[in-house]
Amino acid sequence: MGDPRSFSIAAALDAALWMITTGTAVVFILKGKVQKHRQWMTRSFAVALVFLEARVIGGVGGWENLDVHANETIVWACLAFSILLADLVLQGQQLGRQRSRHPTVAGAIIDGGFECNRC
Repeated sequence: MGDPRSFSIAAALDAALWMITTGTAVVFILKGKVQKHRQWMTRSFAVALVFLEARVIGGVGGWENLDVHANETIVWACLAFSILLADLVLQGQQLGRQRSRHPTVAGAIIDGGFECNRC
């Protein structure tokens, strides 16, 4: 009961983000857009982990025994970075897929022509 109102706001915002990201993922899978569904489920998973991350960071770091403001900062930081980090993971996956689609051709020039070592 003695926690600041921002804890309630953070919990409500986290719940709303979780419902929005999961709902968006459901809409995309119903439309048959599997890749978009996967992206939104990754975001949903990141938002869902906020509750766990805040407890682990506070517990492992020993910060939960400090004052209420330390816990408040941990919760808000985890919430703020959840979508950002999920999007960074998605961007990394997309770059990896693009590189695998367009591999560099390892070749050698022989007698004025181009020979592909992969052919």
